[in-house]
Amino acid sequence: VQVTPIPRNRRRYPSRHMTIVAGFLCPDGFVLAADTEVSGGVARYQTTKLAESHRKGEDPPYWMVLGGAGNGDYIDPLIQSITRAVDVLSTPTVDQVGVVIEDAVDRLHEKTLYPFWQTLQDPAEWHNYRVGLIVGLRDCDNQVAMWRTFDKAVVKHSQPISLFQGTGMDVAQYVSETLFQPGMSVAPMHHLATEIVKEARTKGENTGGNIDTFSVRVKLAGHPDYFQVDDAREYLWGLEDSLNSAVRCALSGRYQATMVRASSITVALQQICKRAHEPFKTQDTEWHTEQIFLKHTHPFKDF
Repeated sequence: VQVTPIPRNRRRYPSRHMTIVAGFLCPDGFVLAADTEVSGGVARYQTTKLAESHRKGEDPPYWMVLGGAGNGDYIDPLIQSITRAVDVLSTPTVDQVGVVIEDAVDRLHEKTLYPFWQTLQDPAEWHNYRVGLIVGLRDCDNQVAMWRTFDKAVVKHSQPISLFQGTGMDVAQYVSETLFQPGMSVAPMHHLATEIVKEARTKGENTGGNIDTFSVRVKLAGHPDYFQVDDAREYLWGLEDSLNSAVRCALSGRYQATMVRASSITVALQQICKRAHEPFKTQDTEWHTEQIFLKHTHPFKDF
């Protein structure tokens, strides 16, 4: 059997590919959520895809969270470049941070990615070396904004919106259409963002692992404080599955089974509503949660 070697400039070397990042801009802040699975050649492993940079309790303060999807070997230096540049700003404002993001994205593509792409004989391989970010910011004036980048495109958003990156974005966008409503506050959106990524993690391409959710808010009248909801591995606390079963039972004329499922839905919703009225006794304006699905990655596995 004759084997034709792949030319050196055509060989595909292992690279780290990030899969799903979701961002939600709310009237009182923002939420970023991501799965933790990274595809690295012949293996998949777990790592956080969210990075945060902040100046809390200092004058002037700011808080920024960044998440990336695409080629991890380029995402990491891009995020580092942005966080370093923002940290040295004397007054990090939305406009200044926007310029930093645009400059960093432009520099990565002009000096590194575009020249490299020209060495690839198959343009289809460009897809393996693309990057996209979602960046949320609460600046030194308590102004909030979010950016989405893809290739050299950088778009800033100042009004409530949902944004997605990665191979699981189509599933996340579809699910988000039925759950996210512009105007929702950060506190409930923190939980919904986790649920949206949970569904994308289950059904999206090359997604999986655990879920990181990071939210940052501004204390505004009329917007609720953070609260805890009982953790559940089922998407939307199993409510969707229960409703689907109830519909099937109803259409089959199984009245008793339908009522059992309807009752379980009512009880679950009442419990969620009860927890929403029990905010944390000690409130902060930032909150990071991890929903653990893989036991070997749990930070307290040895206790």
